[in-house]
Amino acid sequence: NTVGGAIDLISEPIPGERAGDVDLAVGSDRYGKLHARVAERRERWAVMAEYVRLHTDGFKQLDGGGPTGFDKGDFQATARVMSAPTAAIYHQLDLRVGYGTETSHETYTGLTDTDFVAAPQRRYIASQLDEMNWNHWRMRATHRLELGQGRHPGAPALPERADELGNGHAALLRQAREPPERLRVHHLL
Repeated sequence: NTVGGAIDLISEPIPGERAGDVDLAVGSDRYGKLHARVAERRERWAVMAEYVRLHTDGFKQLDGGGPTGFDKGDFQATARVMSAPTAAIYHQLDLRVGYGTETSHETYTGLTDTDFVAAPQRRYIASQLDEMNWNHWRMRATHRLELGQGRHPGAPALPERADELGNGHAALLRQAREPPERLRVHHLL
């Protein structure tokens, strides 16, 4: 999990052709993982759906017994429509929706030094009711626009002389006057 955008996680990109995969894993403490993804791509549109489920009974030993693991599930669907790749002005619209859920039987309560040395996986009975539950919807729309050669008609005019910019920015002015091969603009809606 991330809190407050501390880590910028990047989603798997839509593949360039039809694709699908499944990743299954099992482990100790009844750990299980299912990660499935399917995608379809055509010249002017693409879709992708992804599902992840993680589960474990936990590895800590709660005094008096009880759960110490977690259950997590996450689904995401992405749809893309785009103009022809040869269009003078290229548009791409991505729509993404997702839903996640989690129940974790974890605690922030630690152990005394003596108890930790004796049994590092122990949990005190006072933490028996510690539980986190959350459900989370997310939606995102992203528009990408690429303009062809030259300057976009709505762009502000550049000054004719570098000294009008101040602080000797002549190199920046020269760069700005050279038309890019394609100008890319991304919007997060």
